[in-house]
Amino acid sequence: MSTTSSARPGRGTYVARRIGVLVVLLLVLGGIVAGVVVAVGLASPAPATVMSAAVKSAPPTPLPPGSPERCGPDDLSLELSTSEGTYVAPDKPLFSVTITGQGRHACIVDGADATRAVTVATADGEHVWSSADCGTGQRLLLVAHGDVDARTLQWDRTTSTPGCKGKPAAAPAGDYVATLTVAGVDGLTSDAVRFTLSDPAPEPTATPEPSATAGETAKATETATPTDGSTEKDATEKGATEKDAGTAKD
Repeated sequence: MSTTSSARPGRGTYVARRIGVLVVLLLVLGGIVAGVVVAVGLASPAPATVMSAAVKSAPPTPLPPGSPERCGPDDLSLELSTSEGTYVAPDKPLFSVTITGQGRHACIVDGADATRAVTVATADGEHVWSSADCGTGQRLLLVAHGDVDARTLQWDRTTSTPGCKGKPAAAPAGDYVATLTVAGVDGLTSDAVRFTLSDPAPEPTATPEPSATAGETAKATETATPTDGSTEKDATEKGATEKDAGTAKD
């Protein structure tokens, strides 16, 4: 009876097999890593080009931190107008006063009559009256671009002096010029507005009665003439003669 025997692999064979398995594992892991890198690259946005950066617009200037600052002459515009061109006494001039914001940032301005002043002067530039002369109080406004503050102010046709000194007097009839300014904002003023103060119209005089007509005069003369045809002189002489005769008879 014969027997069959198989040869067992040697130690070198086991080592070669293990090296082959490790190589295969390394190749698989490398393929996985490469696939992940490619996928991440496809998902990432492309870097901005120099051209796109050049055409990008500049961002708006942010508002300054902290409280808004006082308005300057470039932040506001002023407008002044009158309701009429001529005011006949006792009518009083009525002014329309408008402040409009035109700055890039909001700012603060005092809109009280004592600060936002209407000033009236003669045609020669002599000071007559101002709302700032006797005005008091404060009216702070936060004005942004496009904001409008519109108010009216009436002048009572009397004079005033800075500091509200002296006794007011009636402004005489004549031509006047009004302007609008804001205290503390140098260089900011409205266009000048011209108007006229007029005295009241004179009262109409009484119409004289018409004189008597020639016919009425002749009629009055006939009424005064004696019916016997004698004149007034003859009647007077006749009366005197009769009186003398009566005296002689006595």
